[in-house]
Amino acid sequence: MNYEWSQTLDQITIIFLDEELNANNTKIELENNKIKINDFIIQLYHSINPENHSIDFDSTQIILKVYKKDQKMWNRLCIPQLKKTFAEWPNVKVENNDEPDFFKKLYQDADDETKRAINKSMAESGGTVLNMNWDQVKNVRIEPKPPKGVEF
Repeated sequence: MNYEWSQTLDQITIIFLDEELNANNTKIELENNKIKINDFIIQLYHSINPENHSIDFDSTQIILKVYKKDQKMWNRLCIPQLKKTFAEWPNVKVENNDEPDFFKKLYQDADDETKRAINKSMAESGGTVLNMNWDQVKNVRIEPKPPKGVEF
C-alpha cells in the first residue's frame, strides 16, 4: 500500500493512497507502536496515542492523523518490514549509520511473538535469517541462508 506522511511536533499525518479503500471496506486499528489498515501493518518507530486520532475518507485516499506520545520530531515513521535474508540486506537502507541503535530499537519495541520469531530465526539459521513473523517460523526449522558466495 502506498502512503505518504508528514509531521508536526505533536502529530503525525499519514495519507494512504488507494482508490479501492473506503469507509465500508476498511478496518483501521491503532496501537501504541502499530497501525493496521486491513492486512497492511506499519510498525511505528516511536509511540502514538491510539485513542487520540482522526480519520477522513476521500475518493482516492485515507487521511489518518494521530498524536505522538512524546513531542519530538521523528527521523522516520516506521521500522522497515524485515522479512529478508541477510543476503538481501544490502537493499535495506539505515539512516545515519545507526545500525546498533536500529536493531536495539527493533527488538525493544517488538511484541512478545515478534521477539520469539527474531530469536528463533536467528538462532536456528546461525544468524543468517531474521524473520519477525512468529506464525511463519513457529512450526518450521529455519535453515541457514548465507549470502551468495559465502559457505556456511
